[in-house]
This record gives sequence, structure tokens and C-alpha cells, in this order.
Amino acid sequence: MTQADVVDYFKNRVDGGALIFNQSTLSRKCKNQEQLEEQAKLNSSALSYKCPRIVTCPDVERALVLWVKHMEEKHETINGPMLREKRKLLRFSS
Repeated sequence: MTQADVVDYFKNRVDGGALIFNQSTLSRKCKNQEQLEEQAKLNSSALSYKCPRIVTCPDVERALVLWVKHMEEKHETINGPMLREKRKLLRFSS
């Protein structure tokens, strides 16, 4: 299977798992495969970030994840300022 085939496969998934990326991004990620696999072992969500994140308040992180899932279930839009404000509120309440 070529890289272009992989890109097309993920772009056209109908089960709600469509991912949009291009062949050059896939090629770049393949070159860093060992590093990405190590990051994935350390943190299951590590591949979602360009730079690894360090979680300093795990309770706040878990609460934010639950809040985001709740907002997504309500089909609400979430943006950066909303997340930062929610994080402030959660940090002060814990």
C-alpha cells in the first residue's frame, strides 16, 4: 500500500474516524516512527501533539477531558480561551 493510498483510506472512512492529512505529513511521521512509538508508550495521547505535554495537575487534566467530552456530546464548540478559563476554574476549586 502506498502512502497516497493510506492518506485516501483515512480521509474516506465512513465510521466517523476520518483523518485529514497529506502524504508529506505521513512521510515525515514515518521517518520519526521510533520516537513516536516511544512517546505513545509513555502517553497514549502523545501522538496528538507536536510537542510532548507535561501534565502538572492530573486531577485538573481528567476534569477537563470529562468536560470536553460532555461539551462534544452537546455539540458545543470549544476553543482555546474556553479551555483556559475552565482550567482556571478547576484549579481553584480543587
